[in-house]
Amino acid sequence: MKIVADHWDMWKNPRSGTLLPFLTMMLILLFVAACNSGRAESSGSAAANGVPGTEEFGLSKQGLVEKIEAVEADIAQCMSEAGFEYVAVDYNTVRHGMTADKSLPGMGERQFIATYGFGISTLYSG
Repeated sequence: MKIVADHWDMWKNPRSGTLLPFLTMMLILLFVAACNSGRAESSGSAAANGVPGTEEFGLSKQGLVEKIEAVEADIAQCMSEAGFEYVAVDYNTVRHGMTADKSLPGMGERQFIATYGFGISTLYSG
């Protein structure tokens, strides 16, 4: 009997008497938060509407264009201050780079699998 009593002693919380109600409440809150976060994102986001190519991080196309322009402006300013010439790239160039690593030029998926196998990362394609 002593072993069972010691086992249950570790679940006791000095403030409330047991830890079980606290854990139950935390699980409920986690579940509710997970359910609500999905609904908040679905109110107009491109990712939730099933639009293919929701860009790299769930941004809309306009959001991605704005982020790219801001980052490129920061890079150009930093490089200029360091004495270098930097030509900022546009959305199309960045988007091409984002999709270029998804396939090898001139090789379909079946041919790639037949030649290199399934996803072992020993092939440098960059």
